[in-house]
Order: sequence, then structure tokens, then C-alpha cells
Amino acid sequence: MSEFTASNGVTIHAQGPVTDRGQGVVVDGYFLSPNDVSALREFFEKENDDRLDRWRWPENPDYVVYPWGDVEDHNTCIAIVDERKGGQVVTFRSTISGSDEWARAARAYFDAHPGPKPWDAAEDNEIWVLTGAGGLELPWRRTGDGEWESITPKAIRRRNVDLITAGRRIWPEVAS
Repeated sequence: MSEFTASNGVTIHAQGPVTDRGQGVVVDGYFLSPNDVSALREFFEKENDDRLDRWRWPENPDYVVYPWGDVEDHNTCIAIVDERKGGQVVTFRSTISGSDEWARAARAYFDAHPGPKPWDAAEDNEIWVLTGAGGLELPWRRTGDGEWESITPKAIRRRNVDLITAGRRIWPEVAS
């Protein structure tokens, strides 16, 4: 394609092949380098992926993943589509097996979208023992602003929730 007119009337002229080393394009008199064109392609592809509520596998962008089912199921069931070949696989977080591209795409999706952690649902003033990335377990209280506050005697410190690797509620006690 050497010339394209968009629905809004803007005409795009390609000057030779538009690759990383190609000649670039001219849009209404403005020259865009091959790097500019590549960045814009990625931007618009990402914008479209977001609009369609899908995730594109960075390692193999031909594979896109759609959350499948109800909103509550988005963390457990997905549909993977190979846009180049047109194939589709539906799988669950708990049933991924193998090492083919489908399984690798599914694992990558779930790694990028971890399920909710129990401490995500902690309510104000609950006390939890939280384990940090280094393995240290300390008691923390959930504050009214959704933060975690250390309740150790030395100091009150704030906790970065992204660094928590495990946790269990200790107050109020969990009723059986």
C-alpha cells in the first residue's frame, strides 16, 4: 500500500517500504520516520486491545487473550486466539498443561494477571500477619484509607501491598 486515505480525509503516503530501515511515511505533509510509524502502530494496536478488553502476549503478539465468562471468572477462564492462524483455545487457570504456544500464552496471561489475594479483601482495623518478599512476618493493621500500618512497637510504617507474598488474618479471629 503506497497511499491510504482515512475516513476523515487524511491521506497517508508511504515512501518505499515502511520498515525499521525503510523510508517512512508522509501524513498531510509531515514526515514520520520508520521508528515513529512502528511506535504509532503499537500504540494503536494497544488502544484497540484495551477497547476490546483483550491482552496481547508480548513474546508472541499473534496470540491475544480474552477473559471468558462472568466478571468473577476473569481470573480463572480465558480464551486464547491465534490471530495469524485463526485458532482458539479456552482454558482455566487450574487446567493449563503442556509447553506449546497455547499453554505458554495462558501462563504468561495469568502471570500478568494474578488472582486476588486474601488480604485484598481485608476490612478496616483487621490485623493480619503479612509476609514480605524477604520472608519476614510482621503484624499489620488495615487502616481506614485502605493502607497497611505496622503495629510493631518500634515505629508505625506503611506497607507496599505489592511486596506481600503471603498473609493470614489474626484479628478478629476467623470463626470456624
